[in-house]
Formats: sequence, structure tokens, C-alpha cells
Amino acid sequence: MNIKSQINKSRSKENACSIARYIGNNSNLFAELIEILLGNNNQLALRASMVLGKCTDQYPDLIIPHLPELLDCLNKDVIDGVKRSIVRGIQEINIPEAHLGIATDILFKLISDYNQPIAIKVFTMTSLYHICVREPLLSQELKHIIEDQMSFESTGFKNRGAKTVQMLNLLISQQ
Repeated sequence: MNIKSQINKSRSKENACSIARYIGNNSNLFAELIEILLGNNNQLALRASMVLGKCTDQYPDLIIPHLPELLDCLNKDVIDGVKRSIVRGIQEINIPEAHLGIATDILFKLISDYNQPIAIKVFTMTSLYHICVREPLLSQELKHIIEDQMSFESTGFKNRGAKTVQMLNLLISQQ
């Protein structure tokens, strides 16, 4: 299967699932997907982001070798769907120490940006909580950011935020 051609055929969930099954746990095929995701064609990138989500649901660690490029992408003006798929994938992994600092910085910028869509913020919130488990001194900062936004954000943000704040309080109490 030519991944790029198959992505171009249809924007359907079925097509995304079919491509993800084809890629499986194959790091070389996943690298092809990342190349399409980070390419200049927004339509293909958006469709590739659907496949990325399906792949990382099954094999989250496939994303780890591509973290530098994906984190760099989060710093750029990219389509929200692409950004959402990247942060969704990142929330499922244990970020390697070599990328932890830059990932933390980028994720804090995303969650602090009032203009980011809710889905990006809640996936970012989960990633940052996992970072706080490893780096508990960041817990207060994340808690403050979440609580600051709880009064005006959506129900989805409030729900995830309340659960995250509760878990952060446990981390803070153990310091």
C-alpha cells in the first residue's frame, strides 16, 4: 500500500483505520506517515493526523523517535487537527528525559494559550500531569493554570481539570 495515495483517497474513519492497521507496529511505515503529517499539504496532514491517532492508540511508543520534529511542529502555526493528534499521542507516552524540558515548555505554552481549542488543552493537561509525576515541583504551576481557566472554559475542560487538580493535590501533599 502507498500510504500517501491511500490517505488521499478518503477522509473516512474506515480509511484511517485501514491505514493504521497496515502500518501496525512498523516504525518505517510510521515514519512515512510522520513525513506526510509534517508536509506542506494541509489536507493530507489533516488526514494523516487521523491515522496518527489510530496508530498511537495501539502503539503509542512509535511516536517517541519523532518527538523532536513533532514538538517543533507544535511551536508552529499548524492546523488544529494536526496539533490535537500530536498532543493526544504524546499524552500516552513516557517522554524521554532528553526531550522532557522542551516538551514541558511547549505544553505549558499550549495550555496557557486561551485561544487553543479545548481538545488540545485537555490532552496537554494530561501530558503535563504525567510530567508533574516525574517533576513534582511543576505541580503548583499546572494547578494554578488549570484553576485559573476553570471558571470560563467548557464542561470538558472543567471535568478533566477538576480530576487533574485532585491528582495534583495528592502530588503536592507528598512533597
